[in-house]
Amino acid sequence: METVMEKRSAERRRLLRHFGVSFSSYYIDVYDTETGDPIGRLEDISSGGMRLFSDRDIPSNRLFSFGIKLPSDNGEYREIQFKARSIWCNHEPDSPYYHTGFSFTKIAGWDSRILQSPPLKIES
Repeated sequence: METVMEKRSAERRRLLRHFGVSFSSYYIDVYDTETGDPIGRLEDISSGGMRLFSDRDIPSNRLFSFGIKLPSDNGEYREIQFKARSIWCNHEPDSPYYHTGFSFTKIAGWDSRILQSPPLKIES
């Protein structure tokens, strides 16, 4: 029987395959679509939300408009824009960095279908 952590890991891998991204290969920057300012780097993702690594203390229960640019095989980037609410923010001990959890509130069109679709079969 699969544990909760194994299910989350499988879901995370499925989402990354859909996006064509490997966390070990890329740093995925997240930016504020209203200001264009970088906010942090994507640390984890699931169909319900994401965890961000940044150098700023992000207040809880705040709605953000974010964007990420995902690299593709042909060297171009695909932009995804979404809204997310900050849920928690933890300061990393002995460091200037923070980890912040967000819940997705709105992801438009094709991007939301990616997060809700069934897992893909991977051929080895």
